[in-house]
Amino acid sequence: MEMVSFIQYRGRRAVLGDLMDISSRKRVERVKDSLYKIGEAANSTQSLEEPFGSIHEIIKDLMPARNFYIALYDPELEILGFPYLTDEHTEEPLPRKIGKGVTEYILSTREALLALRDVLDESPRKGQVGLLGKGPVDWLGVPLKTQEGITGVVAAQSYTEGVRFGEEEKNILMFVSGQIALAIEPKQKEEELREGGAAPRHYLVRVSPRDGHG
Repeated sequence: MEMVSFIQYRGRRAVLGDLMDISSRKRVERVKDSLYKIGEAANSTQSLEEPFGSIHEIIKDLMPARNFYIALYDPELEILGFPYLTDEHTEEPLPRKIGKGVTEYILSTREALLALRDVLDESPRKGQVGLLGKGPVDWLGVPLKTQEGITGVVAAQSYTEGVRFGEEEKNILMFVSGQIALAIEPKQKEEELREGGAAPRHYLVRVSPRDGHG
């Protein structure tokens, strides 16, 4: 099991990440400050989904992320849910059984992935991974890791040639993903307790029978 290292930042537990590849000192400070903001967004709400919109805005302040989603995974039910998605070409997908989507690929490899359009276009034809909705120019996905394992995926995609992702954006999303996972983990546990630990979480209730492709 992969472990996550934690630090104290502004009096709160935060994720320790490698910012060496994030070029601008000013951006480094903004990324660090985002840890605090993500924690505040989660702590100021009651439900699991409420802070996701604020988290999206925080990430958009760091990198291009108009098209963005958070996917959460239930390993016991083997279901992938999408409690938050904002995308100019894709409607909110149903929860689904684990399939061959690119989101599932991140869950399987436990590693971040920056995929360019030529790779994305070729993968479904080879029977490898499929996409969620229209094929983007760039797709960037990062696993949500806690000390208990992988709980989901956070992803951004661009459909515009003028908006491309690189290693810097990948590093930023990797850095903040740990704090997102850390912030929502207590909400997930609270929701499980409210539901008695037996019923599927409400964002996993309506399950698509089809294999995943996103």
